[in-house]
Amino acid sequence: MHPLLKNWKVRLLIGALILSAAIIAVKGIQLGVDFSGGTILIFRFDRPLTPDEMQQAVQIISQRVNWTGLASVNVRGWGDQYVFVELSTSDPQEIEYMKESILRQGKFETVVDGNVVLTGDEIVAVKPATYTPLPNGVKWQLPFVLSPEGVKHFYTGVRGKCDPTGKCAYTFMYIDRPVGAVLLIPPRVAEEENMLAPVPMLDAPDREIPLKEFIVNAGVHAFVTDENFEVTEILEYNAPLVILHPEDNRFVPFLQEHNIPYRIVPPEQGMSWIWRATNLRSVVRLTPSVTNTDPEHAPNTLVITGWAKNRKEAEQRVEELSIILRSGALPAGIRLESEQSVPSTYGRYAFWTFLAAMFASMIAVSLYIAWRYRVWKISAPIILTIFSEILLIFGFAALINWKIDVSSMIGMIAATGTGVDDQIVITDEVLRGRRGEESKKERGILKRIRDAFFIVFATAGALGFVMVPVFFSNIPALTGFALTTIVGILVGITITRPAFAEIIRYVVGKRE
Repeated sequence: MHPLLKNWKVRLLIGALILSAAIIAVKGIQLGVDFSGGTILIFRFDRPLTPDEMQQAVQIISQRVNWTGLASVNVRGWGDQYVFVELSTSDPQEIEYMKESILRQGKFETVVDGNVVLTGDEIVAVKPATYTPLPNGVKWQLPFVLSPEGVKHFYTGVRGKCDPTGKCAYTFMYIDRPVGAVLLIPPRVAEEENMLAPVPMLDAPDREIPLKEFIVNAGVHAFVTDENFEVTEILEYNAPLVILHPEDNRFVPFLQEHNIPYRIVPPEQGMSWIWRATNLRSVVRLTPSVTNTDPEHAPNTLVITGWAKNRKEAEQRVEELSIILRSGALPAGIRLESEQSVPSTYGRYAFWTFLAAMFASMIAVSLYIAWRYRVWKISAPIILTIFSEILLIFGFAALINWKIDVSSMIGMIAATGTGVDDQIVITDEVLRGRRGEESKKERGILKRIRDAFFIVFATAGALGFVMVPVFFSNIPALTGFALTTIVGILVGITITRPAFAEIIRYVVGKRE
């Protein structure tokens, strides 16, 4: 066995290289959107968030866009108002679905007679949905479980909501109820939806609900835009939002002139417009057995009921609703700030170009080192160590499923560049000591290496301490750079530099 292979530091390096190669072969190297292609969405909250709120928001958004658990989405907070969402897709429909899922604040409320009797914070679990085929569509039911506080809140709120004749109130369930908004209803829509069934498209005339009941429970100010309507009336309400039907888009210039936020809600076939405009999800009539239940002994499961034209649409609506119920509401309103797409072909080309440029620079450095020392037994270990560190960093990234992006590659170059500096310091210190007149008397090879490592640890420590706050800065463009730099430093001072020093010690010792 070669003497070097008996040294544990060299054997540690060889073992680490074999392990890294195996991890890369099994798990592969995951590439970020910069290299794999995809879409980067940047969202901004309406107000600054606390660190706890930002952490909660990132978790909620991650659950909404990555509810299947796939590793194709990366969500990162930046500062106190921004969230970066990286999607490994450029499909317009998928991106639009993701944006809609994120832009919902996701505030779930159950309202009875205009009073909130349940919120999303009081939901602890969502059960599997059931689907029932009907002659004109599919009826779906989504059960969900309440917390003890939610049970008490709900059953206390609905208590006594049935009159002596057995007629009971309805529960209205919303996602992001537009409380305080102004609702402009075209005369045609107001006439068509004057009386509505609890479940759209179901023929149940005996169970129709007056339109004004929908308006009261939605918490909005409604106007019918007939010939008597004056748009200036809405100014006195100082509404946070004006909700329009496309037929009333003639009011948009006025709203823009007065800087009033507005939303145009298009109608949907088979769905009452008031449902879409107020984000209503379900209407269910209470029963005497529910309104007379003691909150202390009430069941903890409620059901949201809805309708869809077919099974596929029903499953999609249930999926969207269940994601909101599971993830909860965002701590503040959110809007899309920017969107950037990276074609997959361009991303792959950029990755290989970047990788080729990095290796070309490493080869150039290697040639310089070979020219500088002119002894291949000294130059070869330096060159091999450079490529060893790159392999170890890639292996670590594959192990933790870190996605390599442009900033990560730059950090890798910085770390290996620092490694080259350290190896030259070690080599020069050893050779300088060897050439000194009294080197053999006053200084041995081990002491020279220890002196060199003092410089190595000092520079590595300084760079590492600088990178730590950069890594925790939550700036997406710098996180990958900081991580790969820190990993490269740790790999260098714990594995590659000690092994390199042993190799140089052996080579110089043989030469002396």
